[in-house]
Amino acid sequence: GAIKSEFLIGSFLTPSGRMFAVMKHHIGGRLCFADQDAVATEKDQILTVTLLNRSFGEKKKFILPGYGKPVVATLYRADQVLPYSDFETTQTELVKAGENLEAVLPEHSVMLIQMKKE
Repeated sequence: GAIKSEFLIGSFLTPSGRMFAVMKHHIGGRLCFADQDAVATEKDQILTVTLLNRSFGEKKKFILPGYGKPVVATLYRADQVLPYSDFETTQTELVKAGENLEAVLPEHSVMLIQMKKE
């Protein structure tokens, strides 16, 4: 399920639930790009990009067109895929590469990026 409840501790999102929460940012947006490991939508002058590295052994580099100022760059990473393992979440800086931005995802990770049009 997407939500796990534990007596006396409370309720929280499972890793699946956290990914549904990431993908909700795309709802109602205009689809700009989609493939197996990336999706980009635009809504209210904000470009939302979700990137996926499915590899367990290699980093993956993505080059993003310059759209505007990055306002969110959150990395979700997990060392395991066993039930009830969770993501480590960190805020990340994107690297400027000329007119573009570069995102390097570590093994087995997802990145949510939002850029506001300037």
